[in-house]
Amino acid sequence: MKKATRNLLKLRTAAKLVAVEKIDVEDAIANQCYQNACKYADSNEKELLVMSGWLVGDFLNERGTALIPHYWVVNEVTKKHYDPTPKNINDSQSYEYVMDFDILEFGYGKGMLPYPLRMLADGTVQVKHNDGRYQTLSKIDVQEIYNMKD
Repeated sequence: MKKATRNLLKLRTAAKLVAVEKIDVEDAIANQCYQNACKYADSNEKELLVMSGWLVGDFLNERGTALIPHYWVVNEVTKKHYDPTPKNINDSQSYEYVMDFDILEFGYGKGMLPYPLRMLADGTVQVKHNDGRYQTLSKIDVQEIYNMKD
């Protein structure tokens, strides 16, 4: 498990590390995880539910570790998780999935994601705004991060 994942799980005590299988879906579009997850869940088994959480990327020295809000699906019968969203062609990172229902709860119906975060080597968490500036957070409050949206 990545150091950033361990730190995220300490900060988000209701969150949980999960194994997620990437699946190829014909109409799925990179960077459209909410839409991909909803469409896949609606067009397949009744047991599929949309799930939310964080993709924890690789540690990139002074750039830190990306914590990217993300959506995927879970089969409520088998408890297996599947990600129908293809990776961006320029993305070479490996990711761990941390389930965090607050992203779905506070973003429900909005079809959007809160700003992405980064975790620095010392455990400091920062939110990245649309203008590229970073703001240090004292805690990871998903509702507060959604409210920062422009």
